[in-house]
Amino acid sequence: MFARELLADGHTQLTGSGHGDVSVHRCQDSVHIQLESPEGRADLHVHAKDVTAFLAVTNALVAPGTELDGVDIGRELAAMFGEAA
Repeated sequence: MFARELLADGHTQLTGSGHGDVSVHRCQDSVHIQLESPEGRADLHVHAKDVTAFLAVTNALVAPGTELDGVDIGRELAAMFGEAA
């Protein structure tokens, strides 16, 4: 899992986006997503038009920057760790 913002930045910037485990950059008509871990590496290529469509749909459903609106982080953490909220 990685941030939608990373995908959007890498999709639109010729210099790419990200470092470390995940990097995204544009390659002509495709988007190259590279995933790295101690266990290995995966190189994914997706049509840029498909990334554009995906971002349009997800941005319409949940506007960028509003992902955590209405989420009580304290309550969620308490639920995860079995504590009273």
